[in-house]
Amino acid sequence: MIYVCTLCQAKFRYDGQGVVICPSCGGRVRLEGRSMAGCAWDLAGKGTWANAFLETLKQSMFNPIAFFRHVSAGGGWARPLVFALIIALVAFATVAAYQAGFGALETGVEMYGAEVANWPLIAYLAAVPFWIMVISSIAIAPVLTAIAILIQTTIYHLCLMLLGAAKGGYAKTFRVVCYSAGPQILQVVPLVGGLVASVWQMVLAIIGLKEVHDTSYGRSTVAVFLPMIVCCMVLTLLIVAIAGGVVAAVATSSGQ
Repeated sequence: MIYVCTLCQAKFRYDGQGVVICPSCGGRVRLEGRSMAGCAWDLAGKGTWANAFLETLKQSMFNPIAFFRHVSAGGGWARPLVFALIIALVAFATVAAYQAGFGALETGVEMYGAEVANWPLIAYLAAVPFWIMVISSIAIAPVLTAIAILIQTTIYHLCLMLLGAAKGGYAKTFRVVCYSAGPQILQVVPLVGGLVASVWQMVLAIIGLKEVHDTSYGRSTVAVFLPMIVCCMVLTLLIVAIAGGVVAAVATSSGQ
C-alpha cells in the first residue's frame, strides 16, 4: 500500500502497518490509517517515476484484482493516460522497428549473391522508408492512442450503462482502459506477443470494470465483448448483403 510520511509528507510503499522508518527522512512513522487511494503511478513523486511505472505495470498484470481496487479508490485523468501513452510508444516503436528490420533483411536476401557492389549498404539504404515509418509511428502514437482510449472508454461505458452496471462513473472506466494497457508491452516479443497482449488486456479490462463499478464478472465480460459481437454481426450482414447483390447481378446478366 502507499503511505504518506507524517513528518516529511513523502510517499512510499509498504505492505503492512505499524511503526516503520520513512525511507526519505529516516523518521519513525505509524502507518495505521495512513494509506492513500490510488496505485503507485498515481502517487509517484519526483525521482520515483521509473520505479512507480514498473511497480504499476507489475501489479496491473499479475495482481489485477487488488490493483484495480486501488485504482477505483483513486482519481485523476492525466496520469493514467500518460501510463497508457508510454506503453503505446514502446509498442508502436517495437512493431515499426521490426517491420524496418524485416524490410532490410528481405532486401538483403534478394540482393545476396547478385553482382551488386556493396549490397549490404544498399540493402540498408533501401529500408530507409521503413525507418521513416518507425519515426512517424513514434510521433503519431500519442494522438492515435489517446483517440483510441476515448473511443474504447465511451463504448465500454455505454455497454455498462445498458447493463445497468455503470456505478463508478465515466472516469473510472477511463482509468481501467488506461491501466489495462500494460500487456501491450509484450509487443516486443515477435510473432506471438501481439496476440497474447490483446487477450491479456481484455482479461484485465474485465477484471478492472468489475472492480471499479462493483458489478459482476458476467456484466463486465459482456461489456467488453459486446462491441466485438456487434461489429462481427454488422460485418457478417454487410458481407451477406454484398454477396447477395453480386449473385443477383450475375443471375440478372445470365438471364439476359
